[in-house]
Amino acid sequence: MGRKTTVLYQHTVAFVFLVALPVALVLLFISFIFRTELIRIAQQQTSEAVTRTAQNLDTEAMNFALFTSALMNDEILQEQVKQFLYPQNSEQKYLAARGIEKSISWFFRITSRIGSVFLFFRDGGHFQYSNYPSDTIDYETIREICMDPRRADGEVWPLDTVSALPGAIEKPPVLSMVVRPRLADKKNSSISAILVSFRVPLLDSFLFSGQQNGATRILVNTQNKVILSDNKALYNQPYEIVKAGYTKSHIVIESPIEHTGWLFAEVIPIHFVTHRVDIMMRWVLGALFLIALLFGFYSRAFFSDIIKPLRAVILQMEEFAGGNFSVRVQETGPEEFRELGSSFNSMVNRIDELTKRIMQEQKEKARLEIEALRFQLNPHFICNTLTSINMMASLAKVEPIKKMTTALIRVVQETLLEEGTIVPIERELKNLESYVYIMRVRFGDTFTYEVQTKGDFQGIGIPTMLIQPLIENAILHGMRGRNTGNIVLSITRNDPYLLITVQDDGNGIPFEKQEELFALQKDGKRGLNKIGLYNIRRRVVLSYEPPCDVSIESWPGEGTLVKILIPLLSVENQ
Repeated sequence: MGRKTTVLYQHTVAFVFLVALPVALVLLFISFIFRTELIRIAQQQTSEAVTRTAQNLDTEAMNFALFTSALMNDEILQEQVKQFLYPQNSEQKYLAARGIEKSISWFFRITSRIGSVFLFFRDGGHFQYSNYPSDTIDYETIREICMDPRRADGEVWPLDTVSALPGAIEKPPVLSMVVRPRLADKKNSSISAILVSFRVPLLDSFLFSGQQNGATRILVNTQNKVILSDNKALYNQPYEIVKAGYTKSHIVIESPIEHTGWLFAEVIPIHFVTHRVDIMMRWVLGALFLIALLFGFYSRAFFSDIIKPLRAVILQMEEFAGGNFSVRVQETGPEEFRELGSSFNSMVNRIDELTKRIMQEQKEKARLEIEALRFQLNPHFICNTLTSINMMASLAKVEPIKKMTTALIRVVQETLLEEGTIVPIERELKNLESYVYIMRVRFGDTFTYEVQTKGDFQGIGIPTMLIQPLIENAILHGMRGRNTGNIVLSITRNDPYLLITVQDDGNGIPFEKQEELFALQKDGKRGLNKIGLYNIRRRVVLSYEPPCDVSIESWPGEGTLVKILIPLLSVENQ
C-alpha cells in the first residue's frame, strides 16, 4: 500500500521542491561560480607573485655571478695576489693584502650584504674577506667543493644548496657562486678558484611570508630536491613526491630561476582562498533552513483548523467501512465541513436501512431454505423400514412390531415437525434412540450406540434433525461391511457454545475424498433423508455467526470424527 499523503504533506513537499530546493540550488551555483572566480584570481595573483620572486632571485644570482666573474678577470687583483704570495718583504705583503681587500670590499659597500669571498691559490693557500666572524670555516672542504671536476673552467656556477659553508657560523640561507680561471689564463693566474657567498634578504623573507596566507613556499635545486621551504619537514625531499602529496584542494604555482637552474613554487590551500565565501554560504543556507523550518510551523498552524475536522470525518468513514453503521459525524466547523458531515450522515442512514432490509431478506431466505432442507424425505428409507416391519410380522411376534412401529412414528413426526426448528435436547436424543432402534432392526447388532452428555441442558435446545444425518452416515458408511463397531454421540456445554461430536471406529474416509465432503452433491438414497454434510454445514453457517461451523476428521480404516459447534439456544425463545 502506498504512503498516505495529507494536505499538509503535499503543501510542504510543494514548498520544498518549488521554492526551497530551487533557491538552494541557485545559491550553490552562485557559490560555485564565485569560488571558481576567486580561485582563478588567486591563481593569477599568485602566479604573478611567484614569477616576480623567481625573477628577483634570478637577478640576485646574476649579480653575484657578475661580481664573481669580475673578480676572476680583475688584472689588478691578479697582480695583488702575486705580490701577496711572493712579497719581497713583509711590508709589501701587507700592502698587497690591503689591495686585495680593496678590490673586494666595494661590492659589500654598495650592496650592504653580509657574506664572504674566498680566494684559493695554486700553492694551497687561501685568502678570505668577510664582514662577519668566520674562525671555524673548513677551508679544505670548501676547496674540494670549488674544484668539482664536473664544472668547466671559466664557468660561473652556483652551489646547488642554500646551506651555509662548512664550518661557517653564518646562518642560512646563503647564495654561493664559484668560478675557476679559464684554461688559457691558468698560467698567468695564481688563483685556482674564487667562491662568493652572500646572505640574500629575499630568501630570508621567503621563509616566513608564505605563512601569512597559509601558503607553503618551496625552492628546488637542479637535483629536483627541496633545499628551502617554510615547512622544514619538506627539506631534502624529492619535489615530485612533495608535489604529489598536495591534492586538488591546493593551488600549485611554479616558476624557474634561469641563472641557477632552480625552481621556485608556492602552494596555497584553496580553502584559504574561499574561506569567507564558504562561511557566507553556510550562513545563507542556515538562514534558508530556518525559513523552511518556520514555514513548516506556519503551515502546521494554518492547516490545523482544516486537517483536524477532516481527520475526524476520515476516522468515521473508516469505522463505517469496517461495518459500524452507527457512526455519525458532528456537523460543526466551517460551512463546508457542516455540509460534508450532513451528506455523510444522510448516506450512512440510507446505507444502514438498505443493509438491514437486505439482512432481513437473507435471513428469511435462509429460514425458508433450512425449512425446505428439513422436509427432503427419502422414500427408500420408509420402504426399507416397512419391509422390516413385514419381516417382523412374518415372525409372528406382535410386541417387536409395535415397538418398531412406535419408533418409526416418532421419527417421522420429528421430521414433519411444524412447531419450529429448535427442540429440547432430551427430545432430540429420544428421537435419535428411535432412529437407532430402527437401524438395529435393519442391520442387526453390528454396532453399539452410546450417548455422552456434559453439562446442564435444562431449557437448552438444538436444531431438529441436525444430528440424525451424522448418525445415519456413521451406520451406513462407517459400519458397512463390518460385523462390529461403536458409535459415540457426545454433547458438551461450553458457554456460550454447544459442542456436538459423532465418532465411530468404522471404515473411515479415503484421504482423496475428504476434500469433497462439503461440496454440493447428491447424497445416497439409503437413509431417512438426503441431507448430507454439505447441507448440515450450510444450516449451521447460514443460521449462526462464526466460530460456529462443522468440521470433520477421518482416518481410513480407523474411523471418523464429526464436530458441530453451535451457540447455546434457549427453547423458551423459540
